Amino acid sequence: MKQLKNFSCEQKNDIKDEELLDGVIGKYKDKDEDELVDELMKAARRAKEDGSFSEQSLEEFVNLVSPHLSEEQKNKLSNLISVIKLEE
Repeated sequence: MKQLKNFSCEQKNDIKDEELLDGVIGKYKDKDEDELVDELMKAARRAKEDGSFSEQSLEEFVNLVSPHLSEEQKNKLSNLISVIKLEE
């Protein structure tokens, strides 16, 4: 029990984020860039259609994956996020 004494909610969220990231990486690791863009756009459209789209969730996704991207990839993702937010 002593080990859990200093376990904070922030650490718990970090663990959940890492598990989520591992799952996402595993699911999409063999896809090329065009396939990834297509998947993200489809997911955003579905979420908008069923009312579950949230800009906050989108930003959380960006914050989760950004540390693992190159500057070029971050710029592409930023442009894609802008398109998703503007798309009706």
